[in-house]
Amino acid sequence: MAETFKIGSPRSLTLAAKALQSWRHRSWLILPLSELAQKRPQEADWIVVDLTDPDSVSLEAPEIPEHGFTGGSQRLAALLPCWSAPHAQVALTRALQLRTSAVVLSAAENGAEVQRLDVLLRVEEARIGLKGETAIVAMLSDAGLLAAASFRHSSSRLAAVALQAGQPPIDRRSHFSQFARAQLILAARAAGALAIDATSAATDPDAFRDECLDAYHSGFAGKFSVRPDQVATINNAFAATVQPEGRSSSNTSAPPSA
Repeated sequence: MAETFKIGSPRSLTLAAKALQSWRHRSWLILPLSELAQKRPQEADWIVVDLTDPDSVSLEAPEIPEHGFTGGSQRLAALLPCWSAPHAQVALTRALQLRTSAVVLSAAENGAEVQRLDVLLRVEEARIGLKGETAIVAMLSDAGLLAAASFRHSSSRLAAVALQAGQPPIDRRSHFSQFARAQLILAARAAGALAIDATSAATDPDAFRDECLDAYHSGFAGKFSVRPDQVATINNAFAATVQPEGRSSSNTSAPPSA
């Protein structure tokens, strides 16, 4: 049985990370905003609405079912553009109008950007009349990985950190990829957050399954995807993070067999 890497003790987790840990957090399916009102895959633990395209934030908000994302096992998040994008502020407002449980910041370069997002969340939540419980997931850019220590104590809302998918994709077996993944795990531990793996370029089902199991054994708590047909594989690979009645545990249980 492969030994799993522990991503910090529960006492070290931020309040937002503890909340995220109590929900299912295996699969994070990224979908365009235009598809949110359509029939979405119910197996995905999180539906992440992509607001990185400037055109997406100008669309009328789709109607969300009364019991679709409020209190159910499936949660709604929004993928925000990087702070340098002209429509970043508009995308944040759009995300809160959709009543998302979390926002995912693209290409985060340092902890100061997370702090800025925390402040803007407080302002927008107060303006809209929300309780102020929106969690933050930071997708770290290359610069963010080099500044990993800055994410520690950046915000009590920081629930998870993730790898920004490379363009073009980098071979996961390369030294660069291995360093980046190790750096992200360390950043998660230092920040008291969970670690979520990036989207995959794998097209072969067996290769993708091996990639998910490798992520689980490495200490990741879940994985992003843009393909609905990958959700079941992700959920199975990270099945040990889910306890009875939907409560989730840290990545310390016996993993699925490879």
